[in-house]
Amino acid sequence: MRTFCKIPPLVKHDPALLAKQKKPFLKNIKESYKSSKTVVSMEDRLRDEAVKFKQAGLGAVQKTYTHDPTKTSANQITSNMSQSTKTSSNQIASNSSTQSAVSASSKQLK
Repeated sequence: MRTFCKIPPLVKHDPALLAKQKKPFLKNIKESYKSSKTVVSMEDRLRDEAVKFKQAGLGAVQKTYTHDPTKTSANQITSNMSQSTKTSSNQIASNSSTQSAVSASSKQLK
């Protein structure tokens, strides 16, 4: 019949030379489930980033400085700085006194 219809003979390929072997059904299901989860999580991240970006553009500017440079004068800035150095020096003094007390008590325990 093949010769009458001029159909070429069947070619059998060696399965070892084929590019890809079939995976078991459950393994395919698990892989597709994992990939769908990763796609969903990536879409969620992109959506969250877009919302945050939009909110950042619409909201008030965040304060990133200790004083408003447009509303204070040079005298107020220097007085604020001197007050902050006084408080930091007081903190340093209190820290050194507590450290000396701790070292004295540790010497007594020895």
